[in-house]
Amino acid sequence: MQRNTNAANYNPVQQLSNESCLVVGLKPQSLKPTYFQQMHDQSLAAVVSTIEHLTTESMFASGWILVLAPVHQLTKQLLEQCQISTQRILLISQRQISNFDNLMRDALTCSTCSAVVSFLPSDSELLDDYEYLATKYQTPLINHGVIAQNNVEQERPLAKVATH
Repeated sequence: MQRNTNAANYNPVQQLSNESCLVVGLKPQSLKPTYFQQMHDQSLAAVVSTIEHLTTESMFASGWILVLAPVHQLTKQLLEQCQISTQRILLISQRQISNFDNLMRDALTCSTCSAVVSFLPSDSELLDDYEYLATKYQTPLINHGVIAQNNVEQERPLAKVATH
């Protein structure tokens, strides 16, 4: 049986830049990145930048930074490669969540989360409710959601306390 040598063309090592820790995903080394790959890379870099900001700001010095259902292949190892401390970061994947709404409401209203990063569609009807809870309980909520009409990711700081 002959082995597939095409797998050798893929580079599993994440390429990171020192400035913004731009992440380049798995792709053939010989091909130029496609438009969608570039959009994914920019989107992932924005998420990593947000998490880096949250871990370095003094107002977020205590409590968990909860990252709920990231749409990217975001791991603690990737964040550590970007030299981001992961000691206070909780990454919860979509498959680990049985009831997203309850988890989001609990995270925003408990005192153990210093910030919540979500990936809801920007036109989700629940964002207004979550924004209200984030403001009421002083828990910054940053949504890296996708605009449903054209699938472009947009960072939306939901709570007034989450500006950066």
